[in-house]
Amino acid sequence: MISQIHFFNPGHETAVLLGSENYTPPTNVQRMIRELSCLPVWYADSTDYVYAEAGYLGPGSWEWSLDLLRELIRRGSLTDLFFENGNMLARVSDTAVPEEEAQNNLEMFEQEYLFYDAEAQ
Repeated sequence: MISQIHFFNPGHETAVLLGSENYTPPTNVQRMIRELSCLPVWYADSTDYVYAEAGYLGPGSWEWSLDLLRELIRRGSLTDLFFENGNMLARVSDTAVPEEEAQNNLEMFEQEYLFYDAEAQ
């Protein structure tokens, strides 16, 4: 089975339609992006990956989104975490990883995603 990467990005179509590289979505669309960015976790297959863009979860976002990702990582349902410039890519797994690996993943999530400082880079 071929893996897919899922990324929730409402407002993208408008940017393409307008042909602008510097499009900023309206406030209501920005809120939708923040609050629903982990939505793909619910429909991704066990070989798929979900992408969480830097800065969309955390202060100002719905806490349930952040808590959901933490819980899925803690119980080993999101594995093979990869971080780059504050962005996260994680594999959806139907087989939980060992508890120690899940705890290490959670610590890495806290450090690399939640506390990423773009200006320090």
